[in-house]
Amino acid sequence: MTTRHQLDIWKLQRTISFLRSLRGHGHQFVTLVIPPRESLQGVLNLVKQVKAPVHVEYHVVEDTKLVGDRAVQVFKKLESELEAFNNKAPINGITYFVSVAENPRTFLVYEPAVPLLIKEILFRGDHVFHPQALEELLETQSSKIGVVLVDSSGASITTLNELHTEPLCRVSVHLPWNNPSKLSMATKNLAAKVGELTEEKLLNKDHLPIVSHLIFGGTNEVKAYLTPSILHGNLQKLVVATVEVSSSDDSESWTAVEKAADKLPQDHPVVQEFKTLNSFYGGLLGGKSVLGLQATLQALEQKKLTTLLVYGNLKTVRYTIKEANGEKVVFDHPEADLGNEQIIKRVDLVDWLFDNFRQFGVKNIFTIWNIHSRLANRFSTDDGIGGF
Repeated sequence: MTTRHQLDIWKLQRTISFLRSLRGHGHQFVTLVIPPRESLQGVLNLVKQVKAPVHVEYHVVEDTKLVGDRAVQVFKKLESELEAFNNKAPINGITYFVSVAENPRTFLVYEPAVPLLIKEILFRGDHVFHPQALEELLETQSSKIGVVLVDSSGASITTLNELHTEPLCRVSVHLPWNNPSKLSMATKNLAAKVGELTEEKLLNKDHLPIVSHLIFGGTNEVKAYLTPSILHGNLQKLVVATVEVSSSDDSESWTAVEKAADKLPQDHPVVQEFKTLNSFYGGLLGGKSVLGLQATLQALEQKKLTTLLVYGNLKTVRYTIKEANGEKVVFDHPEADLGNEQIIKRVDLVDWLFDNFRQFGVKNIFTIWNIHSRLANRFSTDDGIGGF
């Protein structure tokens, strides 16, 4: 996973979180999402006609008749922005999130690094912003791996990538262990049922896979029955490995992926995460890695790190505090009580690191978002910051 990819995901995550945190009234928050290469003439005509926030969704207009100087200014600015594109949206599409309220004053433009999936223009006024197109884009930033786990008590199907782990289904069975003559057939039937469920859960309405790779995991007694033949064409060719696991619980999904890592593309973000965390923890033993907030900050100041690791949901804030002779920086929790200190600026540490890592000589920044794997979970509880 490249640093560019990490930066794109971080910017997208930060934008979505910011938009989701805002609340307005009535139809004060205007969302405009324009698909890639879309002609802008229709949008421009609409914006020129309405000088106040409206509810326009998929070309359906409901004028809310909210007027005011702020609304007029906002729509004039939006009109100017759109005219600058010479009647065609950017190659990846573009989104605008605009508040016509006095507070908060928001005019956020997000041009994605990869094409938006939305097919029609969304122009909508509401009391909240609607970043669903960005959330959908985030889901496509990394291909999902499907994991099918089976044991003598049942099966589970899970999808995962470096951002999310999503259990899709769980079925329970009781194999007739006290009747060997029926056991083999019952196990074959279980495998066949698992094949049907896998196709139901991992194929979309057009019968195309929603995953890029598929891993089977089974306990010793059922593993031999898990072969690609229980699936049909579209999924059958995606099976990269069948590995042994201790149970069919979906918590074992990451164990299965880790065991099959050498069968997956080595540039897949999940495989890159395994490699990076293994290198990081291996380096701790030889003094080549640092772990923890203070040790990492010190190593950054000394420009000793080339790779920086950070847990994406790290709850640490960088406070800039005014002093008589200047300023000082303090790192603490978001709800920290800093007494009578005069706070000049506060920024989440993760955001600050992404904005500033290059000035410390760091070449690669690696964010751990999904903490369901063994090493990722360990890292999130080991202060969630380090480097090597």
